[in-house]
Amino acid sequence: MCFAQLASVFWVSNTFAASAFVDWEAISGFFWLRLVVVIVAGLIGYLVYRWRLSGIKAHNRQLKAEIENREKVEKELDNRLIFESTLTEISQRCINLNLENATQLINASLQDVARFLET
Repeated sequence: MCFAQLASVFWVSNTFAASAFVDWEAISGFFWLRLVVVIVAGLIGYLVYRWRLSGIKAHNRQLKAEIENREKVEKELDNRLIFESTLTEISQRCINLNLENATQLINASLQDVARFLET
């Protein structure tokens, strides 16, 4: 785009140069003005590009942080589920042991009652 603008500047100056009634100071001033405008526009375009690029990079960093946080939460939930399943398994074993102990106590009591009745 800059080359097209520079070419138009040269074309305009060549068109004016063909005329016999040319104010050469006006032409050179017009050329330098156009050249400065093109350079300033290029710099502004570059700065806008860098600004947008930095915004995109910041957004990508934010998304990356959110993904890491989600992964951390998912890992904590997985650990919690494993812990809860382990607790459930342990409590089930305790219930089974208590039932076995209760059965043993009942059998021992029945044996005591049977001995008492035998005597």
